[in-house]
Amino acid sequence: MLANILDLCWPRDCEICGRPCDRPGRHVCSDCLMRLPFVPVDGCCRCCGRDVPDLRGDFLCDDCRGEDAPAFDRAASALRFEGEARQAVLDFKFKSHFWLRGDFVDWLEAVARVRFRIDPVSARVHQLNKGFCTVRVDHICDPAKAVDL
Repeated sequence: MLANILDLCWPRDCEICGRPCDRPGRHVCSDCLMRLPFVPVDGCCRCCGRDVPDLRGDFLCDDCRGEDAPAFDRAASALRFEGEARQAVLDFKFKSHFWLRGDFVDWLEAVARVRFRIDPVSARVHQLNKGFCTVRVDHICDPAKAVDL
């Protein structure tokens, strides 16, 4: 509600196209949101989350099968690091465009729900130093018991 009141007083412009943003409390408009290069749910390495366009289903990429495999079990990306998405991430990290945090949080929470089937309440998005964001999952729950918010 506060975001709606603030939007009336100080309208937000889309970070990407510069037009007035039609999403209350956010800085990427619906049109630009639809054009962003989101990573598909299927076709990602089950460990590092890298998008491999030619593969589908449950697999490990070459990097995660090698001797230098990551020290983590699972990861996921919301967006491909290209074009306007790349610029938004760089602006957030290096130009302190922290007003984009709400948009990034939405995308990270959506990925966590879909890729990891977590209880939305158990995911907390944290802003780290230099503007890096991560989703910390306290526990993986039974999808049958997940609560939709």
